[in-house]
Amino acid sequence: MKNHISTFNNLMLKYLVFAFFIGSGVLFFGCNPKEEAKPNQPPESFIVSTTLSPSGQDVILKWTKSKDPEGDLVSYSVVYEDTLAKNLTDTTFIIKSLPFNTNIKGYVVAKDIKGNRTISSFNRLPAKVFKVAL
Repeated sequence: MKNHISTFNNLMLKYLVFAFFIGSGVLFFGCNPKEEAKPNQPPESFIVSTTLSPSGQDVILKWTKSKDPEGDLVSYSVVYEDTLAKNLTDTTFIIKSLPFNTNIKGYVVAKDIKGNRTISSFNRLPAKVFKVAL
């Protein structure tokens, strides 16, 4: 009987040692060291162009799409004196009914879903009204 217990104890010891080495190997070789997380980058720069409408009182803004380095979705806001529009996905916006002879300065903000921003400004002088003497 003693011989059976001794054999059983030896088998258990061998099993525990084997399990320890296998488990250690899995932990050691299976876990990659953490790669340093790269900081999230803002959307790339973009260009805003302006055009006057035929009435001369509306400014049409068009801009190139901004690409996000991580592939995040990008939305746009238009700011002139105050924020006129937020969360736009289109790259066109019209500022309507502007007074003549007023210099229009503002900017478009491209923002990714993580809150990183890139700003592109615009500047436009609407049409002038000329008085004609008769």
